[in-house]
Amino acid sequence: MSRYSRFSIVLRLLVVLLIMLDTLRRMAEGIRPIDWWMLASEALVLLVIAGEAGIAMWCWWRRLSRLANTFHLTFDDGTQSKTIPLNPSTNIHEVAVEILVSETTEMHSFTFRCSATAKGGAVSPRVVSIQGVRDISRIRRSLSDAIDYKGGLLGNWTAGRFMDTGEKMSLLLSLNVAEPWAGFLSFQSYDADHHVRVERCQLSFIQDGGVAC
Repeated sequence: MSRYSRFSIVLRLLVVLLIMLDTLRRMAEGIRPIDWWMLASEALVLLVIAGEAGIAMWCWWRRLSRLANTFHLTFDDGTQSKTIPLNPSTNIHEVAVEILVSETTEMHSFTFRCSATAKGGAVSPRVVSIQGVRDISRIRRSLSDAIDYKGGLLGNWTAGRFMDTGEKMSLLLSLNVAEPWAGFLSFQSYDADHHVRVERCQLSFIQDGGVAC
């Protein structure tokens, strides 16, 4: 519900309430038969406006609920949890992810980060950091990226494009992993109302036969 719609509903409610108060004031001085009709009609108008406000709030809440699920992050096998053995010959590891769009939105940029918990939390880039991203879905070819020097990666499309409901984007991430680690890979972008939306998946890197820290 827009700010203008909220203001309009509140203003109409106040006007009707003031008219009803004036009617009650006149009735206190002396009741006429027409006063009851006026009061009933004013109460009916008040109920109609309140009903309109209730419907508008319900539609607004439903839209927010849908937009909250704009993105769905998974790994390439469709799961939201992945364990990868560390490669002893290199610190660079590739992780394929998919982002399913559940509500149409225009994609301009996104951010990938590694976080300590499902609610966030910084991870030292000396332990794990995201170094690059490639679009392997071939949805668009104009993807550029830049590391943020905090372990995360910023991705930008040189030309924004509407992602339709049900469309899937496949990306290949390059991570620099210095030691065994367990936490969450987070994806952040914006919904159709330009609100930040964050999705996370569990990700672990372990030594062969070992356990992530």
